[in-house]
Amino acid sequence: MRKSDKKHNIAKVNLLAEQRYLESKSLISESLQEVDGTLIGVNGNHNPINEYGQSNEYDLSNDQNMDKLVSYIASYFSSDKTNDKGVANDNKAIVYNTLIKKIFELSPVSSMNVGNNQNEYYTNNPEIMDAFLKKVGINDFTLINK
Repeated sequence: MRKSDKKHNIAKVNLLAEQRYLESKSLISESLQEVDGTLIGVNGNHNPINEYGQSNEYDLSNDQNMDKLVSYIASYFSSDKTNDKGVANDNKAIVYNTLIKKIFELSPVSSMNVGNNQNEYYTNNPEIMDAFLKKVGINDFTLINK
């Protein structure tokens, strides 16, 4: 047996021994419940824990998420961050004058998620979507509230 294999096997044995010890002290288990009795995958309020891709961190109707986005954009207006008062002022003017235009170029209204009939728009906030679609000149639409 090679020396590296022997070290690897000893490490495995030590891990197994530690696992058995922790199980005997009820510090770990293979049950579906945490030590405090709550189900694994559920927080203390018995709400499911969001996994990657299920988070609402991109839902801008959530005030905390909107504040985070605004704070991020506003950081470009700070002379402390840019180290130049002129750049900070220019950034503010650029954002005010061209940000929405750039967003529409990057992601036009025509790229929105629609239903089978092409005038059905998915939304979780019908009032906001209704106002937006009318503002951009789309008047013949149906909202699909998910």
